[in-house]
Amino acid sequence: MNSFFVPLNRLPLIQVLFFVFLLSGCSDRHEKNQEKKSVTPGATTQEVWKANSFYPSISSSAGNQLISVYLPSSWNEKAQLPALLFFDPHADGSLPVSKYKGLAEKYNVILIGSNTSENGMNFDQSNAIAGSMSNDAILRFKASSQNISVAGFSGGAKAALAAASMHPEMCSVVYCGAAFPAGNIQTLPPALGFAGINDMNFTEVEGFDVSLDNLSILHALDEWNGKHEWPDSSTFELAFIWTQLSSATVSSQIKKNLCEKYLDIQKSKLKSKDVLVREKTLKQMCAFNHGNSVETECKKELAELEKNPILIKRKKEEEKLVADENMRKQQYVQAFEAAPLTWWESEVKRLKGNKENASDQRLLGFISLAAYSFSSNGLKQENLAGAEKAIAVYGIADPENSEQPFLEACLLSKKNQPDLAIASIKKSVQLGINRRSKIENEADFAALRSRADFQEILSGLKNP
Repeated sequence: MNSFFVPLNRLPLIQVLFFVFLLSGCSDRHEKNQEKKSVTPGATTQEVWKANSFYPSISSSAGNQLISVYLPSSWNEKAQLPALLFFDPHADGSLPVSKYKGLAEKYNVILIGSNTSENGMNFDQSNAIAGSMSNDAILRFKASSQNISVAGFSGGAKAALAAASMHPEMCSVVYCGAAFPAGNIQTLPPALGFAGINDMNFTEVEGFDVSLDNLSILHALDEWNGKHEWPDSSTFELAFIWTQLSSATVSSQIKKNLCEKYLDIQKSKLKSKDVLVREKTLKQMCAFNHGNSVETECKKELAELEKNPILIKRKKEEEKLVADENMRKQQYVQAFEAAPLTWWESEVKRLKGNKENASDQRLLGFISLAAYSFSSNGLKQENLAGAEKAIAVYGIADPENSEQPFLEACLLSKKNQPDLAIASIKKSVQLGINRRSKIENEADFAALRSRADFQEILSGLKNP
């Protein structure tokens, strides 16, 4: 595998790690020209919000952002319910709000998702959006000012972590599928992470959780059987329990009931034959039961379990696996310049053949993400040769990803090959791109807009 790689001492490690960090967001291209999103009027004094209602896209009270809102059946203007704010990497706050409506009903929580924040924004922008959502939650939807939490996925997880570190009104933060390198954040409210077993950012999320051990931050991590996506609702129920346990306004009796619910959810993991699963579950239980008698019992059991030689061996094996996986990521970054396409074909085939190997499946996802990033950056920098190779690797690693033919269409248009560009746009639509504005506002397609076949493609797509 290593025969073609540039030795690591030829490429500064900090540069390699920078690339690995840079590539860790979700692979949804931030368009060169920001699409113009229609803003529906926000609440006026005449408007009346209704309980048990889902508002997929309304304007913020400031009028310059779009949000998605769910008000549970228990909502009224005097209820002072908790609120959970969402950052989605694709500016689709309605996705998590819709996904977790059932949990909002069960736990009496207001949900608000940003339809404006997306990958490519800086943290000043996302922090401002967090402040706007928080203000809307408190002033507009009458949420408890002392029970506001924030959650995010992928690039949105980074936005959520940054917002939680800057907004003192946030009582907890939930991050899914991405995090920051160790040492980048020094203060946070109670933090819960979700790491998908098949997520290419699994080691990143795990590493961030470990880094919090050295800080006086209450934290927990849940490994779930998923890939790079928002966790399913049964998994994400832990987030609703966590956010309410973290609030100073929730009564001790309700917290006791929440802890009992948590124990009921996790009891099967405590009975696992895998000592590593039991150890991780006990650590999580200590965090969820912070300050009560269960925490004391769990710490005693954990101390006894950590003497188990089988566990000691398993932990060393996992540490080696994580180290090896991170090294391979660094090598893949170098391989985009050094390795021929025939090597990539062979390597991807090998990884795909190991479907039971979670590390190999995560590395497949990383190659796809890296290919997306190198393709996109190559196009922006007019490095067409580099972009062409990265797009080819993208097609080898992730042939069903709609972003690959979209980027290929951008490349072909830049190379003045309009017929081939149109064919690639059609393929991207077939694979799932259905937003008219994404194609219509792409600067690289300027020369295609007057063509009848381009307009025909647009006519079949939804707005925005």
